[in-house]
Amino acid sequence: MKLNLTQWGNSAAVRLPAPLLAQLGVKIGDSFEAEVAKDRLTLRVIKDDRTIELSVVAGQGESLSLRIKDRALGDTGAHLGSGRLQNNPNTAEFYQAVIEAILDYKKGGATVVFNGTEY
Repeated sequence: MKLNLTQWGNSAAVRLPAPLLAQLGVKIGDSFEAEVAKDRLTLRVIKDDRTIELSVVAGQGESLSLRIKDRALGDTGAHLGSGRLQNNPNTAEFYQAVIEAILDYKKGGATVVFNGTEY
């Protein structure tokens, strides 16, 4: 299929016809990864499963840490957003921070699974 490069503001664009989008199973707003090799441009649809799995990990002594697994990115390790989520001996403060982390991920459009429960 021949597609033309057109002006789009200060950039250039290639329009993807609706039948091609349907064939790919994509919609407006989906993402692609682009790769250039010699005179070839390859676009790969990014199937982004925005599901975040959160689990509590016991630390040293009675401290708790939050472990994160992003199904799209794999194991991303410990939550870096808050010191209250790393090696925190204060259980009430820790779980309040977990709730805040769940809400933050939800605001970003992710599905969150915490201890087997989907939020």
